[in-house]
Amino acid sequence: AGAVIAALFLRRFVEKAKSWAHFDVFGWSPQERPHCPVGGEAQAIRALGGTTALLLLSAASSSFQAGPGLLKALARKQNADGTAHGVLPAVLGRTNVHHVPVIGVVVFMVVSAAVVFAAGARDQELVLFYAVAVFVSFLMGLLAMARFSLHDRRPWWVVLNAVAALVVAFTLVANLTRPAAIGSLTATAVVAAGLYWSWVRAGRPRGTGHAVAEAEELEEEVDLLVDDD
Repeated sequence: AGAVIAALFLRRFVEKAKSWAHFDVFGWSPQERPHCPVGGEAQAIRALGGTTALLLLSAASSSFQAGPGLLKALARKQNADGTAHGVLPAVLGRTNVHHVPVIGVVVFMVVSAAVVFAAGARDQELVLFYAVAVFVSFLMGLLAMARFSLHDRRPWWVVLNAVAALVVAFTLVANLTRPAAIGSLTATAVVAAGLYWSWVRAGRPRGTGHAVAEAEELEEEVDLLVDDD
């Protein structure tokens, strides 16, 4: 009954809200404790906010590991035979003695700070911004897998990947009314256009999709040489 009353209260008094959700949590302390007095308290709400912040921090941590590494993998490098591969400026591939692409990390930090500033540091906006970018990558991956399955003549895998792609696309379309989602899609399109322009400018090199694997293989070789020394 309490949840129904709360829902009716919100419908009656909440106006012009972008979105809202009702959480039926226990917000009452029946006895005095060291951290809170008797009566209403917000420990459950604080826990919910802390959980959201922790999830956002985890997402940011994974991005800070993957983002600069991807920039490093796509940076232009000189092969032993004199040929070059990569599409981004070579400076993004420079590393310190710990194989950390310092310039890539700095670039990623600047871009991240700009996104946080644009979102007004609101965690929910940032979560949506990040989620939409991840869903776009899911969509591209599923479409690619559907194409590979079609090439390999595996019809059931084509159907599976196509259905999953439709579900992801529906989720993206359902969130297009929210500014953070539109901003994320715009940023994704700008990054994709920039990478495509860099690829064309580099002479449309083949095998760019293997850049990450090549970079990891090169790091393993360097580690082996260091261990031998």
